[in-house]
Amino acid sequence: MQSQLVCFFNFFFVSLIYIYFTLLFFLNLSIVIDPRFKLSYYRKQEWEQHYIEAAKKIFISTFKDFYQNNNAINDIQNNDESDFFLSIFVDNNNNNNSEVEAYLQQPVAPVKTDPLLWWKVNCMNVFL
Repeated sequence: MQSQLVCFFNFFFVSLIYIYFTLLFFLNLSIVIDPRFKLSYYRKQEWEQHYIEAAKKIFISTFKDFYQNNNAINDIQNNDESDFFLSIFVDNNNNNNSEVEAYLQQPVAPVKTDPLLWWKVNCMNVFL
């Protein structure tokens, strides 16, 4: 009976840790992707610089994992053969990094801005 309780509490504790870090991950992404906050939220809350850099790194790696790869597949499907061969020789990694950096360097949107409407209007201007 005691070993079952220990197993239960171990499972419960590990589950809480997983939920905690998952929530932190998505909270970070939702703050940085919101054009009203970006990284300025962390600066206004007086976070230490290494935490701000960690939030930026999480945002960039998530962009690379989910957007960059899908964008490359869409480019290959939408372009003709000559563009495909050109894309083999052109390094798009720096271009995608500069897209993220350009988004983060833009001034934040006014507080009353609807973030979904902002992305609908500006998605082509930010990530081309």
